[in-house]
Amino acid sequence: MMIGIWIFAGLVAALGLLALVASRRPDMFRVERSIDISARPADIYPMINDLKIMNTWNPFALRDEAEKGRYAGASRGVGAVYDFAGRKSGTGQISIVDTDEPHRIEMRLQMTKPMACDNKVEFTLTPDGRGTAVVWAMEGHAPLFAKMIQSLFDMDRMVGRDFEAGLAALKAKVEGGTAST
Repeated sequence: MMIGIWIFAGLVAALGLLALVASRRPDMFRVERSIDISARPADIYPMINDLKIMNTWNPFALRDEAEKGRYAGASRGVGAVYDFAGRKSGTGQISIVDTDEPHRIEMRLQMTKPMACDNKVEFTLTPDGRGTAVVWAMEGHAPLFAKMIQSLFDMDRMVGRDFEAGLAALKAKVEGGTAST
């Protein structure tokens, strides 16, 4: 009985320490990755601004073959919406909320599972002489529970890997290769 009490006390202390460490983390997070693509922004922009096309290279949409998805609203650009639900992909909605053709697309990602969030996703396309620098970024508020998880797992590296895979797939599609994620 006494061992159980000590184990419980140890777990409570560890959880308290984790909460203390997490409370000192920033209230906002940002994940960002970039890639150079040998094409003009105008050639890349439609691959992102149309959610149906985007989901042909987006690793978040491709990871779950059983994912149920539904497109709504505009076919592309502001007002385009994709609702999704899957065991691996989670449950939520992504929508295009602002654009500056052919240089920027802003999206809103609202998740309900596995964890609720409301994040800003932004793609920027900047000509760089050799082609276009494409940046995929996501930022949002980090409540205490999210900060506790971020204290245990490197979320930048985990999400960043998916961003890198997606950007590589986008590059392959745009440059005429075959995309793989």
